[in-house]
Amino acid sequence: MTTPEKKMAKILEMARALGPKRGGRPKKHEEKNRDEWIQLRVSKKEKDILSLACSILKMSYTTLLLDYGLENAKALLKAEGVQLHEESIDKEGC
Repeated sequence: MTTPEKKMAKILEMARALGPKRGGRPKKHEEKNRDEWIQLRVSKKEKDILSLACSILKMSYTTLLLDYGLENAKALLKAEGVQLHEESIDKEGC
């Protein structure tokens, strides 16, 4: 038979093994190496719409604005006949 102390020690050992390996904030799974800052000037109404969209879609402002904005920018450039080199753009982040 196992004693309550041994059971508790086993539970704590399992909890340590399953816990985070480092302290601090959890690491994001999809890191895009974004280190540039963009300032936007928007009206209160536009900010409220963005906030509502972010909360309903469970997306961040960055994802909502930047990811879809880049897709739209690429599509508009292609429509204008500009040739984009996807490999160099993805590597440079531009």
